[in-house]
Amino acid sequence: MMKKLFCAAIAGIVITATASGQYVQPNDIKSSIEEVFPTQPFDSIAAKNALAPGPATVNGVLYSKTKGVEFGDGFKTIYLFPNTPYFREWYDMKKKGVQVKKGMIKVPSMDSTAHRYSYWCLANVEGKFGFPNLKPGKYFLCVTVDKSSTRTYDRYQGSSYDNYGGQADHYSRENYNTFYKEDLIKEIEIPAGEKVLNVRWKE
Repeated sequence: MMKKLFCAAIAGIVITATASGQYVQPNDIKSSIEEVFPTQPFDSIAAKNALAPGPATVNGVLYSKTKGVEFGDGFKTIYLFPNTPYFREWYDMKKKGVQVKKGMIKVPSMDSTAHRYSYWCLANVEGKFGFPNLKPGKYFLCVTVDKSSTRTYDRYQGSSYDNYGGQADHYSRENYNTFYKEDLIKEIEIPAGEKVLNVRWKE
């Protein structure tokens, strides 16, 4: 059953010891990563109205394709956000991707309050997911997936020298893998009068 996503707060007791004259050394290195948020003010009423119950259902499958063979990407948490001005600006920012300005890496982000105005679904082992009771209109689907890429570099193997003082450095080309997470976002639209919208979503 679909339900509204709420953030759960876990309260803990932290015991700290203080001493007279205690000093905390400040960090000399500042982070080069900065979260950037939509400039559009978040309208909770508009988001709530957009997520009001309706007669339509979205059925989808998240899948990957390797060497011509398709397979479902299961057990992923998929979020559905309404298409309000705030989420539209967030979507446009995510499409542009990470920006680098004046040495700062600017990462598009969403306010935690806005994130609460969404539905979520856990895909099954075949990558199938569903969102019932939606109104006609536009929505955004978002899922975080694991990605990897293979890169190459020249590994230094040593140097050789000739009788005249010349030097030759020797390298071998080797591969290495990098692993990272990526947010995939898909815009969908439920036409007026349509009861079921089927979505095929390729990673």
